Amino acid sequence: MNKLQVQSLILALLMTGTTLASCGSSSTPSDTTAPSDDTTAADTGYQFPKYDGYEFKVLNIDDIFSMRGVIDPGETNGDYLNDAQYECVRKLEEETGVTFVETNIELQNDFVPYFQNFILAGDDAFDIAYMNQRDYYTFASEGYLTNLLDTDGFNFGEEWWLNDFNDAITFNDELLMARGYAQLMMCDAITIMIFNKSMMDTLNLEAPYQLVKDGKWTFDALETYLKAAANLNGDEAFKWTESGQCVWGMVLPNNTAGFFPGTGERYVEFVNGELVITCENERFYNVAEKNAALISQTADGLFCHAHFSGDDKPDSYVGIFENQRAMFGQSEIAKTGRLRSADFTFGVLPHPKFDENQDRYYSSSSYPASGVTIPVTVQNPTRSAELADALNYLAKEMVWPVYREVTLDQKNLRDEESIEMLDIILEASLPNYTSIFSLTGGSLFTEIAAKMRTGDGAIASTVAANISTLKEEVAKVNGKD
Repeated sequence: MNKLQVQSLILALLMTGTTLASCGSSSTPSDTTAPSDDTTAADTGYQFPKYDGYEFKVLNIDDIFSMRGVIDPGETNGDYLNDAQYECVRKLEEETGVTFVETNIELQNDFVPYFQNFILAGDDAFDIAYMNQRDYYTFASEGYLTNLLDTDGFNFGEEWWLNDFNDAITFNDELLMARGYAQLMMCDAITIMIFNKSMMDTLNLEAPYQLVKDGKWTFDALETYLKAAANLNGDEAFKWTESGQCVWGMVLPNNTAGFFPGTGERYVEFVNGELVITCENERFYNVAEKNAALISQTADGLFCHAHFSGDDKPDSYVGIFENQRAMFGQSEIAKTGRLRSADFTFGVLPHPKFDENQDRYYSSSSYPASGVTIPVTVQNPTRSAELADALNYLAKEMVWPVYREVTLDQKNLRDEESIEMLDIILEASLPNYTSIFSLTGGSLFTEIAAKMRTGDGAIASTVAANISTLKEEVAKVNGKD
């Protein structure tokens, strides 16, 4: 497998465990640092379809939580990523003869009714629709989406499609949503660890990059760093006050299950074409106990569990890290854009393994991450597929190299090690089936996350008491309700 193929299986952006969508500013970051990569499309012999004079109509969500939903910014503005996206769409128009028409809908309240209305009216209103993770099963289960595997025009298996993700959500020979490179939430939405490199240098700590590359970035390794960073700095206790001086090892959102998703343990998996429950096993329970002990709110100085919403508030999980009150933080990749103006340098890391016996890293993504669908009302699905394929091909050639570099740019300095970490994080991604199939487990997921935060990892009884609802939901997905 070559490097480009590896990078295409990267961004399966829906992965394991609890999602951590931020609830702050919806503005997207700007970057005017010139990337070193050529942003023109290479002459690879790609055969573009020709639809002269046709309006290629795309439904998409709008930017949200600092993540980039918009595919065509409509104009250049000197921001290299913005301009790369603009030139990519213009290249599509030049090669295919179409006019690209994008409609962006607010995600939280407007997208679902907007989509339902044109489907129920039978309107051939859009050639493709970018479907977010949260709403996918709502429309898939109602029969609103076309099976992409029955549609000519897609070049699935090529490097501009995220093939591991697409294979992993192919169910009963149906693929209803496919991820590629054209919509950047496929990467923006991945949850990562960030760390304050300047603080680490002051403490004479080696950045954990080599630990990651050696497969030794584990719960135990992280705990060593957290203990070194925790410092009261004259405060009486590790309690948040805006005028306080204490520094925590790490700040987490107050609704998180911590590092559970990074261990590879998930509530459900696909086995032989069926969704099955996989949370009733010894390793799942062992991971829960160790994760709970690590992130306990009573572990003085190791963790601060901060407000999940309000990114611009100083006591939010984003604000505490930005104000250097914690050496580590947890956020989506999109949040790194906020740090380019910070008075410190930062790095990114995957979430730690449970232990060194774990064979790989795992990462998760928040619900706005989206993929291509073809609504059932489309009269010419082949045309939709051909144009969607061409768009994702060009995005891989023209947008991805710029995105990859400017995402981790720091004040005109390239952090090559963090870029290498980004590749590892992307390769670690797997679908989050609980989110894709709208599984709630009743109160199972929220109860387990709550116990994690109090340091209580004895979850076997919690699973037993709540598993019946999850079994009913899984049976419905499998068509056995």
